[in-house]
Amino acid sequence: MVALPEEARGILKSGHWRKIPSSASQPMYERRVEGGDAILAVSGVGRVRAEAAVREVLDEFRPGAVISLGFAGGLSAGQRAGDLVVARVLIPAGRAPDGAQKPRLNESLHANRALTDKALDVLATSGLRYQAGACVTASEIVSHPDAKRRLGADADALAVDMESFWIGSVCRERKAPFLATRAIVDTAERPLPDFIARSAPDAAAGNRWRAAMSAILHPQSLPDLIRLSGAASEARNSLAVFASGFLRAWPYPVGQ
Repeated sequence: MVALPEEARGILKSGHWRKIPSSASQPMYERRVEGGDAILAVSGVGRVRAEAAVREVLDEFRPGAVISLGFAGGLSAGQRAGDLVVARVLIPAGRAPDGAQKPRLNESLHANRALTDKALDVLATSGLRYQAGACVTASEIVSHPDAKRRLGADADALAVDMESFWIGSVCRERKAPFLATRAIVDTAERPLPDFIARSAPDAAAGNRWRAAMSAILHPQSLPDLIRLSGAASEARNSLAVFASGFLRAWPYPVGQ
């Protein structure tokens, strides 16, 4: 499961994927792996799209495991663009009265231990930088360094995204083994330009013209856009390397 085509691009280029017809509302791709098939689904951003997409995948394909892949914001000092975070624990967060994203620690869920261990085995020989720990799934983009550091400290977490917890929650409900692995794009020390955060819903909804116009109307942010483009390229490469290695390691026994 990925949220956006930009997150899928490197994975699709690194293997023999083909687009397949599906009853699902979002694009689906398939490739052969040892012992079966792998399905790559593009869900769209946020809780509603992620939950709907993973339910469609579970109903139509009945997969042996579900993996949430994609970009994330860093919450820990010293991370670099392209670093991978394997989520041992997923924590939801919502808007607090002061406007900050507040983790709901009592609702956290654990990823499947066998999948987590296999992901770490794959990464140990990949040459990639990686960490394992908690990840937060926020209800909106967390863009400013102070907010990211605060969220990281409150949750004792390494990364923040907008889908993984909700995908994991559906998988727990359906008793499907689940893993989340995310690639850092914007580090804890780096802000996302405000206009990018504001235009994210347009990009998520497929309105690329409105999202592009937002960039055109903010030329002073061109250096930030160039930096983010490079960071996204690093993240895509890391996701592609990880996904390829993980699929080569399949199949293996996975408990609930």
